Amino acid sequence: MSLFDKELALSQAGGNAELAKELFEMLIKDLPGLQKTMNQGHASHDKQVFWDATHKIHGGTAYCGVPDLKNACKLLEDEIKSAYPSDAIDEPLKKLNCEIDRLLENANELTATL
Repeated sequence: MSLFDKELALSQAGGNAELAKELFEMLIKDLPGLQKTMNQGHASHDKQVFWDATHKIHGGTAYCGVPDLKNACKLLEDEIKSAYPSDAIDEPLKKLNCEIDRLLENANELTATL
């Protein structure tokens, strides 16, 4: 797995490098707000807000070549569906937050590769 897969991003954008960059930049722009909403939803035990924000993040990963983030979203979504509220949520939520933070920390460098 990887933080960013340029070839995957290009493939998901139909080979259009400009589109791949635009989609990636949109994800990076939206992630901080979605992450905050997701964490607030969990903290307030609002399953719908928690789910909606997680699902939006997952949707944003579909065309951006970010397999680690996409997998972390899927794991958290699966856990929300099957066991919310539960202590089992803590680990996949922590993993997703780590992946979001890792991607945001490297966003400028990664954008430059597109």
